[in-house]
Amino acid sequence: MHPAQAVAATMAGLGEQACRCDLESRIRTYGALADVFAGSREEVCAAVGRLRGAGSWCSLAFYDDESIHALAREAEIAVRNPDAVSEFLVERRRLIGAESFDPFENVVSPCGAMYVTDDPDTLLESLSSTYAQAGYVVRFRVPCESHVAVELDFMRFLLECVRAQDPKAAEAAARFFIEHLSGWSLLFAVAFGDAAATPIARYAAVTLDRFLSCEESVVRHSVPARCVQHRLADLP
Repeated sequence: MHPAQAVAATMAGLGEQACRCDLESRIRTYGALADVFAGSREEVCAAVGRLRGAGSWCSLAFYDDESIHALAREAEIAVRNPDAVSEFLVERRRLIGAESFDPFENVVSPCGAMYVTDDPDTLLESLSSTYAQAGYVVRFRVPCESHVAVELDFMRFLLECVRAQDPKAAEAAARFFIEHLSGWSLLFAVAFGDAAATPIARYAAVTLDRFLSCEESVVRHSVPARCVQHRLADLP
């Protein structure tokens, strides 16, 4: 059983303090994950350090925190080595493509439309409309509007709107997560992780998996009944 399938029942029995959702951390993590999966060399290097602790505000007993911390250390060392960063960028292109995705050359599709529908054109048109109506501009050169990096970055954008007190943004973020990012992205994280070999790729995969499992609880079950939004500075 994937952690996301069991987390709801677990969280429901833990009470209000089980999930301590820091909005700034969620914004930072969504943006950093987007950069790792589609950003430039410089963006990848800056993003890895921002991923440490992602999802740790949820009480998920299904992950080995020591192993995740070890992967974090390896990835943080790797981004200081230009050769290791180059190896990751080559591996990322091999696994998920770059400006295009070739199912005969690449390994794991990064596009949600390939996981969830047999009518991808309609879904992609709907996503383009959703982005435009929200005022979001795709900042990556990727093959599809449903690319994991784009959907992650759109969540960053929506949560930044929440921070700016847009009265409609919280509902929009929850709706987008449930209708688009949830589900398929966990399958992608597992598949990417199974194929990954470099430290940065392995860390990105497990962090995406853990963070999205936490978000499943935050979005579906913990807000507002079991989750209190606050800044890290407020933690005891």
